[in-house]
Amino acid sequence: MIPLENLSYQLHCSNSNAPLKILSVLEEGGVEKGDNQKEKRAGKALSKARKSFNITTTADKMALGEVTNATSDGANSFSFLEMEGSKVIVVEPMPFGSEVALVVRFRGVVQEGDVGAIYSPYSSRGSSFEQPISCSFPILTHFEVALARWAFPCPDHPQYRICWQLKTLQLPSIYHTVVGNTSLVVSSSGQGSCVQYRGAPCGPLPAYVFAFAAFTGARALKRVSGSLEILRVGVFLQQPPSNLQLDGNMSAMVTCEGGERNTDSLDLHVMATPEGGVEEVTLKRVMHVVQEAVRLLQHFFHSPLPLLQCDVVTVLLAPTMPYLSGMEHHCCVFLDEAIFATKRAGAAEKGGKDKHTAEIEQVELIVHEIVHHWMGNAVGLPFAVKEGICMVLESVFADIILYGKPKRRVMDFRREKRVL
Repeated sequence: MIPLENLSYQLHCSNSNAPLKILSVLEEGGVEKGDNQKEKRAGKALSKARKSFNITTTADKMALGEVTNATSDGANSFSFLEMEGSKVIVVEPMPFGSEVALVVRFRGVVQEGDVGAIYSPYSSRGSSFEQPISCSFPILTHFEVALARWAFPCPDHPQYRICWQLKTLQLPSIYHTVVGNTSLVVSSSGQGSCVQYRGAPCGPLPAYVFAFAAFTGARALKRVSGSLEILRVGVFLQQPPSNLQLDGNMSAMVTCEGGERNTDSLDLHVMATPEGGVEEVTLKRVMHVVQEAVRLLQHFFHSPLPLLQCDVVTVLLAPTMPYLSGMEHHCCVFLDEAIFATKRAGAAEKGGKDKHTAEIEQVELIVHEIVHHWMGNAVGLPFAVKEGICMVLESVFADIILYGKPKRRVMDFRREKRVL
């Protein structure tokens, strides 16, 4: 989804009864080489902004923007700006710890499946909300890489990890299934024939793993539910046993001396669209792989699954973008339903690919996305590093899940000693 028109902002500071004073508004691009005075003004404003807010954008790529409408409402402590283009709004200094509410309004369009941000894989088919539709007509998010800024203003870079909360998600009432990083519940009826959903806070997380998905249609999504055993932090306060082995027999149930249970149970849901061709037995197999992957990886990383305030884990098999096999949204993993569809398995066998090879690919994909919850989501790493680590570990732990033991060795860095 990208803004098309009527873009406006509202700024509100919780620690002040007076409207925020706008020092300057900077617009990305549009600097004319002959307009030296304008460049100087932009350069001075950016220099001041850098000192206050660590803005790193170079002055030769910014120009002072023109505010088309600026008003303030002292009663509500709002400063209102209506403008066009991409802006950096520099406001007066605020007390440490201030909370600022930024409300963005615009008219936009849901993109097709090969664009990203907020998109629908079926948007090019010409379906209409006013007419009955047989498919689930999903609306999904995909914010990697640097696509979150298309949907809303945010620190859209993996180095920035902030807390998120989907306070209001308003959708047409025909959407009956909505999932996200946390449980989403109906908060109230929206305008007209709309329904509003609300989620709990989660994070700190980078913007690209924040997600939600919504589905409509006459038939409900296919679903299997179970639970994950999340080890408590106290289990890992002691050193791992010296004889710890990476195999399928690592216990998921750890008890203390008094026999007290040292795990917490977390709801796990695996879902697929009814028209996606994924059978229930496949959903159960996916759930089993997720449970085993979490169990093994908790012992390997010597750390519980980093929930980061998330209260449920959802694995969604849905029609994703053409080049996307899976996406590691935190506790809301998206997998391409085509990879798990029955018709694809049959086509693979006809093409010479045996069923077992297809199963290995599926297990490796699931493990890859679960590993990202540690490497990338909870701990930020350069793209090539986190993907490289996940590619190695997906093969190792897929072997353990399928065969009970790894076919390749992974060095245990916790016990390696080097003499310098």
